[in-house]
Amino acid sequence: MNTRQRFATGFSFGGAMSSAVACARPTVFRAVAVLSGAQLSGCSGGTGRVAYLGVHGTRDGVLPIASGRSLRDRFVQDNAYAAQSPREPATGSLTHVRTAYPGCAAGYPVEWIAFDEGHIAAPQDGAPGDSGTRTWVPGEAWRFFTQFQ
Repeated sequence: MNTRQRFATGFSFGGAMSSAVACARPTVFRAVAVLSGAQLSGCSGGTGRVAYLGVHGTRDGVLPIASGRSLRDRFVQDNAYAAQSPREPATGSLTHVRTAYPGCAAGYPVEWIAFDEGHIAAPQDGAPGDSGTRTWVPGEAWRFFTQFQ
């Protein structure tokens, strides 16, 4: 078994759990995808490098996007990136914007996807609410994780 192929992902509280295990076990998890998460249970350890994909709605009324940005910025710092303010979609656009941070520590990318919607797990471009089948989130997470094969 390849122990460098362990990943965690989750939505909302599950996203918070994924970020917490990345903080606590950076030598165990290769990468995480945090979907509309926040730091809810602390960050024990918190300075090891872990590849990080953050996805968050700009109109999230449950866990505001500021909480997602805060998580992202922690991994930006831990993975030796320069801080930046990535572009985010305009309100009412029902689109998403992906930013890959340049100049990362080798093998530890940080990516951020902001989407114009609320606290939902399966946003789709051009339509409101959870779509299930037309969401772009699984494809983005799969693309992110498969770079580590």
